[in-house]
Amino acid sequence: MNGHRHAGVGGARAICCLIAALSIGCGAQDAGTIDAPGEAVGAAESVLPPPAGRDLLPVTMPDYAAMTEPVAQQMRTYRTAVRVRIDEPATEPAALGDAYGRLGMLLLAATYVDAAEASLRNAQTLMPGDVRWPYYLGRIHEANGDLAESARSYERAVELQPNGLAARVLLADVLLAQGRSKQPRGRTAKRWSDTPTRRRRRSDSDASP
Repeated sequence: MNGHRHAGVGGARAICCLIAALSIGCGAQDAGTIDAPGEAVGAAESVLPPPAGRDLLPVTMPDYAAMTEPVAQQMRTYRTAVRVRIDEPATEPAALGDAYGRLGMLLLAATYVDAAEASLRNAQTLMPGDVRWPYYLGRIHEANGDLAESARSYERAVELQPNGLAARVLLADVLLAQGRSKQPRGRTAKRWSDTPTRRRRRSDSDASP
């Protein structure tokens, strides 16, 4: 994966607002972020290799020289947090997954979508029960125009958090964009029909003469 591909302008703006609004509640411990003393500000992009035997993806980091210094410093800090956990054999999957997830969210906020996707996929592999990762992956796929993959990610987010309003509404929007709203099927049909927008439309219809 190439870490340089950016989301479209509209998608990038929506993603940045999303990250700013939701990353506060990500539930990670700030103690896990460690400065990287050996990396220069203008260091060229490098590949963050995955640990052996965990079926994870390499993450191609962007060039820090293309960033403002505050963003570059954050990027080095979160990259190092992942590297430290990879190098520690006793690291629990959830700790490594959270570090990958935090890095992925930062990459996503900076619109390095390919690198963000790889990092978030790793987080999802290590923490399959965490709703954050399919939700953010759904946003990436939606911004890239891959509505089918976006719908699958949102469906997973809804499965993990049935009362989560954001994923349900976004799933409905994606299904509408796919042209499948008139014939939803199976569990997806139930989830789509139960979204607030759909319930409101159904109530309005029932109330009309």
